[in-house]
Amino acid sequence: MARALIVVGDGFTDSEYTYALDRCREEDIVVTVATLSGADAIGEKGWRAKCSGWSTGGVLRIAQNHKYNDKLSYNGPWDILILPGGVKSIEKVRQDRDTLEIIKLHHQAGKIIASMCHSGQLMIESGLARGRRISGYYSIETDIINAGGEYVRDVVVDGNIVSAPHYDLNGKWMKAVLEAWRASDDYKA
Repeated sequence: MARALIVVGDGFTDSEYTYALDRCREEDIVVTVATLSGADAIGEKGWRAKCSGWSTGGVLRIAQNHKYNDKLSYNGPWDILILPGGVKSIEKVRQDRDTLEIIKLHHQAGKIIASMCHSGQLMIESGLARGRRISGYYSIETDIINAGGEYVRDVVVDGNIVSAPHYDLNGKWMKAVLEAWRASDDYKA
């Protein structure tokens, strides 16, 4: 059974969250929603992201318990990590060390990371932009470049990271996320 983890904070972009959630459900992917506090988050336009009862700290503890052979390898319960944007949300989430560690663990394990809009800043903060083709909201183009990444103004897949600049591309973004997941070892297992 496939599982996705969506991490959001207050001020997330409603359509980026709801579209990703709906597409996962259409694919029978079980979704866990985590927030910084473990309480529901409220989007820019008032949409409520129903938290699954997990704070990012709790998710990190679960992820760390899935390390094996004393390595940083992660074989945790989530196949896809989804990071919707929203400038207000990401400004808070990018300061959360637990979230950044979750992103790093997913990346090290080759798990799919879906980054939309301002969550490109999470790719920067977690050290994943350097040497990669990354998309994000147009206003963070210089930030991605300064972090050593190549900015792309479209949906882009670079290894296990699927990123997009704007919710206008929700459909194309989630199509690429699901295709990357189907091509991954997690899907084939």
